[in-house]
Amino acid sequence: MPAERALRISGEKKEEKVPPHPRQEPRISGPLTVENLERVFTDCVDFAKRQVALGGDPARRATLCYLSGMVKMERISDYLLRPMAQDQTLAQCPGVVQMMERMRQGALYNLTVEERDRLDQVVFDLVNGWVALFFPGKDKVLTLMTATEEKRSISPPDNEPDVKGSMDCFVESIRTNPPLVRRRLRAPELRIWETFVG
Repeated sequence: MPAERALRISGEKKEEKVPPHPRQEPRISGPLTVENLERVFTDCVDFAKRQVALGGDPARRATLCYLSGMVKMERISDYLLRPMAQDQTLAQCPGVVQMMERMRQGALYNLTVEERDRLDQVVFDLVNGWVALFFPGKDKVLTLMTATEEKRSISPPDNEPDVKGSMDCFVESIRTNPPLVRRRLRAPELRIWETFVG
């Protein structure tokens, strides 16, 4: 709710509405490249990328970027990587634009496909559990929804009945805990390091 400030002008009371502080848009600026995306997620152990030969043709490559733990790996393997590697029509497309259009029309087995042209859009898609597909020499990216449903239910604690309200709690699996935090914060500024001890 905007703050209100009262002014007195010649004995009259006049109210002036002060707008809230505007958020800077885009929050993350720069050209849409794999290198800039890696820079945003510098030192994040859960950021991953992989190159794929489209249609089995090593001359035609795409780069897949995602945050592990936020995506369902079986969906990426079965619905994205397999069709990209085995679909011969992708290798026969005359150019990258036709290849991207073929993927949007159903070459990839995914319900939600978006075409992005800004870095901040891609960053926030990754934070929400999407996969970004970069093509060499293109300033547009395909993002595909592959978020995992693996999350703990929010319920009152069993062994602390005096603590009221719902809560998330960490589990024994180290791979499950970082996505719990990422789902709550939804911030690309969150850095997750991994240290081996012993």
